[in-house]
Amino acid sequence: MAHATSAGQYVTGIDARRLMSVACSVDFPIARPTRAGPPQRAKISETVIMGWHDTKRIATSQDETYRMVCDADRMNEQAERLKLARERAGFIDATSAARAFGWNEVTYRAHEKGTRGLKLPVAQRYAERFKVSAAWLMTGDGEAPGPPLASASEVRPIGVKPIAIPIIGKTEAGTFREVVEYDDDEPEYVFDEPDPEFPRARQIAFVVEGDSMNEAVPPILPGARLICVDFEETGLPLIEGMIVVVERTQDAGQTREWSVKQVEIDGEVTLFQPRSSNKRHKPIVMKDDPDMEPRHEARVIALVRSVSYSVSTGGRRR
Repeated sequence: MAHATSAGQYVTGIDARRLMSVACSVDFPIARPTRAGPPQRAKISETVIMGWHDTKRIATSQDETYRMVCDADRMNEQAERLKLARERAGFIDATSAARAFGWNEVTYRAHEKGTRGLKLPVAQRYAERFKVSAAWLMTGDGEAPGPPLASASEVRPIGVKPIAIPIIGKTEAGTFREVVEYDDDEPEYVFDEPDPEFPRARQIAFVVEGDSMNEAVPPILPGARLICVDFEETGLPLIEGMIVVVERTQDAGQTREWSVKQVEIDGEVTLFQPRSSNKRHKPIVMKDDPDMEPRHEARVIALVRSVSYSVSTGGRRR
């Protein structure tokens, strides 16, 4: 038996059994003569016979839409977990974390915003640095990260013996001292444990003079002793908010100034800012401009890890 379709085509046999009937309202331009004017358009309701290929395409389209919605939800959930892991690792923002570990900043921010999905190898790399499970980052399975990590000065592994750290000099903004190549005097030492984050970096210490960082958080006051690591040996780039020791030289390297500053990054300009109530202290500006002749040669020599003070034993003995 032959069956007619709305298109005027006929099918027979098994092809007719493959057709599905879907009722819908369709607009057709039907010309009807009227007395008052030209032909008018009218609406009629008709049953449209659709082939199984057409219904399969509709179902596939619906499946694709559902899959896209599910993918968006999954990426948003992964982004929330990644942000939580970064915050628990002690990084204030995505840029700081990306710079600290040498990741592409644009890619990492896209992962944390949920505009780009995580793949397992990338999740494993993030998980290793943030000390979480890659499975938790990807799916939420497993244990979530705990409270924020303590700062390096608060970390005290059990059973680790303090080591002697040499005090190599004084920091004082605006004071250039003569460089002494060889000093036969026995250096003074402070004792602290090996740095847990940079165990292979050389540790050095400085004594603070002056008030260029008396409004830092926490305050760095005259008499404080700075426990530092050699900046070059950390392998880190300069990161916004770092407290560092900056060396400036003049007189062809015969005199030098060591000062404590906080890093600020503004585009191509790096600022080493004092944090002081004394307004005579000014920032040190470093700019990637080969045509600009610097007044002083400047470089970062140490990353400050902790600050300590000596405490008086009190009054007279009895």
